[in-house]
Amino acid sequence: MTNFALIGLGKMGGNMARRLVQGGLRPILFDQDLALTASLAAELGCIAAKSPTDAATQLAGPRVVWLMLPSGQVTEDMVSLVSAHLQAGDVLVDGGNSFYKDAMRRAAGLETK
Repeated sequence: MTNFALIGLGKMGGNMARRLVQGGLRPILFDQDLALTASLAAELGCIAAKSPTDAATQLAGPRVVWLMLPSGQVTEDMVSLVSAHLQAGDVLVDGGNSFYKDAMRRAAGLETK
């Protein structure tokens, strides 16, 4: 069982997944484009999740969920969705292009968790 998931497999996220696998990690992968998720998972020998919740709930603790998403509401929604499945000691990485003050605000809100 892995403790690492990568959500968002576009140009940046897909290439990040490839680099992580080259480094010896096998993250659980998810993208809203399920065909892309399945294709990249097959290419890299990773698990393809059916949803963000599926990805988060398959993880062993301590969990690491790395988001590679566009800034804005999509990231806000994903942070809310995924953080509901995380516990103290888990890590949520916003690796996309969010405005840093938005990332700081979300981090402050998650600290209490």
